[in-house]
Amino acid sequence: MSDNTKKMRLGIEVNSLVGAHAMVHVFYLFFTPLLPLIATQFGLNYQQTGLLVTVCYGAYGLAGLPAGLISDRLGGARTAAMALGIASLGALISGLATGLGQLTIGMVLMGMGAGFYHPAGFTTLAHVVPQAQYGKAMGIHGIGGNIGSAVGPLVTGVVLLFTAWQGPFIFWAVPGLLVAGALFRVHQRHSVPQTKAAEAETAAGSSFHLPTVVFLVLLLAGLHGLFTTTVFTYLPTFLQDVRGQMAATSSFWVTSLYAVGVGGQMLGGWLTDHRSRRAPLLWGGSAAAVGLFLLIRV
Repeated sequence: MSDNTKKMRLGIEVNSLVGAHAMVHVFYLFFTPLLPLIATQFGLNYQQTGLLVTVCYGAYGLAGLPAGLISDRLGGARTAAMALGIASLGALISGLATGLGQLTIGMVLMGMGAGFYHPAGFTTLAHVVPQAQYGKAMGIHGIGGNIGSAVGPLVTGVVLLFTAWQGPFIFWAVPGLLVAGALFRVHQRHSVPQTKAAEAETAAGSSFHLPTVVFLVLLLAGLHGLFTTTVFTYLPTFLQDVRGQMAATSSFWVTSLYAVGVGGQMLGGWLTDHRSRRAPLLWGGSAAAVGLFLLIRV
């Protein structure tokens, strides 16, 4: 197999994962502009609406626990494709729901499917990409997530101009299923196994201060989920209920803020490859702290 063919196959595999990551983040965020409309439909207050979202995101978090085991048995690509399929099914159920119970089940499935993806997606990416290019690949993969987070609310706002709140759920189920099928087919046809040398190098490099590193990463991930999820979940509700904006307009602001993260993903990947893996954590954490301080003064 020629070098050009290998590069082309590598590009196809990486791009399929980037697309899948984008869809996962679509399912993670696209429904936030719909929350005031859902609350009106079912007579929910802010606390009850927050509980509905918590159930969805709780399923997202808990799904990560078995996802690694499932990925080891089925393979990363199959698990990632299955994750998108589950999330798409959940979106379809939510869009066709006639009661709050059905909507809750659908959103739980959306959260569960999105939660299954990340362990499987990152594992597949690590086996596909040479270790020297991890930072760049992770940055590009992360951009997919930011694009999904940005495009999801924006497209939801556009769909709302023509449909009721159920429309975006049904709309997003279709590309989710298409991307799941494409991901499965691509990684069934093309597989670039990790070499023994790369596996040994990865194992040797991962043993240094592993418990401390894992604890710090989990702490940062937890804080990221706590603050960003809360802010971006309720930002559309705040803009609609307090500032009197339309759902479509509030979607635009969420999209604009998430689009800024694309540059951060590229910078983080470059710093990882050319400086250190600690630099993105330090710089990113500091910038997030400043942003939160400014936000509470708005």
